[in-house]
Parts: sequence; structure tokens; C-alpha cells
Amino acid sequence: MQDHERIEELLAGHAIRALSEEDQAEADRLLAEHVPGCETCRANLQAYLDVSGDLALGATPAALPDLLWPRLRQQVAAPPAPRRRRPLTPWGVVAAAAAVVVGLVAWNTALNDRLSHEADAQKHLSSALRTIADPTSTKVRLDSATEPAHMEAAYYTREAHLSIVGEGIPAPAPGHVYRVWLLGPSGNLAVGDFHPDDGLVVLNLVVNVTRFSRLVITEERAGTAGRGPSGIQRWATAL
Repeated sequence: MQDHERIEELLAGHAIRALSEEDQAEADRLLAEHVPGCETCRANLQAYLDVSGDLALGATPAALPDLLWPRLRQQVAAPPAPRRRRPLTPWGVVAAAAAVVVGLVAWNTALNDRLSHEADAQKHLSSALRTIADPTSTKVRLDSATEPAHMEAAYYTREAHLSIVGEGIPAPAPGHVYRVWLLGPSGNLAVGDFHPDDGLVVLNLVVNVTRFSRLVITEERAGTAGRGPSGIQRWATAL
């Protein structure tokens, strides 16, 4: 029988990356073995992630320099820096939450005004930026042979979560969509269609990327996806 009080404590700490190395290993095991089959724990985890995202929205907007995006890209492309994990204590959780706020408020402030459907869009953006800024996520850059703009993606190898962010992305042709594909030796998977919102792309996809070798975005005719890409490849990266 699972100790749900202990599980809730671990999931709360996991949501803001405040676990010790030993606790994180236990949380990873729960995320793989227990949480997918437990409706209560799935709901609790989503609530904790929503709260950690809301923390990034609590600051007053401020003007940011034009160099924000180049600096963001530079940080995303850099290898993760070693970090010290602290035990899960009340003060440790508070300190980690403060770090989340400091790291995300600037990015969120610079971008959230450009999205429609303000409340939901802000949470969506905060979740994506949190994933990209997290030292424990794997970062990749989606380059293009046809477009000047590129996109950044981040995912977790032990969670079904993939975030993609891009700026200056042109709209597809009328009647077309951009389609996100995961390609691998065991098959292909279409995981979502999108249109840029005034050039901005923010995607949070629930998918496990570990059995795939490439992430590809194609321009396709709107409609049901086939077994694999059939349109023009716009962005791609190896996983």
C-alpha cells in the first residue's frame, strides 16, 4: 500500500525541483510506476505544477532589453550546469520556489502579452519556459533549411513531457498547419498541429520521446495525419 502523504510531499518538491538526490530518485520511480495509474496522484501533480507556474506570474511586468532572446537561446544551448540538491525541508521548498520565480518572471513578462486567451496562455507559456530552464531537462535546437527562425525544445527522459518554444515563426500557407512528428525505427507518431500566434509558438505536449530518434516539424495540409510526414520539412533535430 502506497503512503500517499509521502508521495504528495515528493510530488510537491519535484514540481519545483527542490528534492535531494535520493528523494528525486524515489520521485522518478513513482512517476514511472505509480503516478500513471493513480488518478489522485496525477491530479495532485498537475495542481503542484500549476502552482509552480503561477509563481512565475506574480511579478509586475517590466521592460526588458532587446537582447533577451539571444541570451535565452545561449542559455538553452549551453550544457546543464551541475547543481546542488537540498533536502526537502519547508525552507528548502520556499527557497527553490523563489529561484523559480527569479528565473522565469523575466521571460514570462517579455512574452505573455503576445498571446491571446490570457490566463490559460500565461500558464501554458510558464510551463514551457520552466521546462526549458530546468537543468534536469534535455535541450535540443530545431534548425531549418527553409526558414530563418529556429525553435528550442526541451523534454524529460523519465516523464511524458515535451515543450517547444519559437519566436518569429511565419504562418503556414492557407489551408495548412505545422505538424509535430516523432520519428523512430519502431514507427512514427504525429503529436500535434499548430499555427504560430503572431509569430510565437509555445507547445506543451504529453508524450514520451525516449523511443524516438528525431523530432521533425512539417508543413502539411490540415486534416488527419497519415503514417508519416508527407509535406515540407520545416524544422528538425536529432533526439
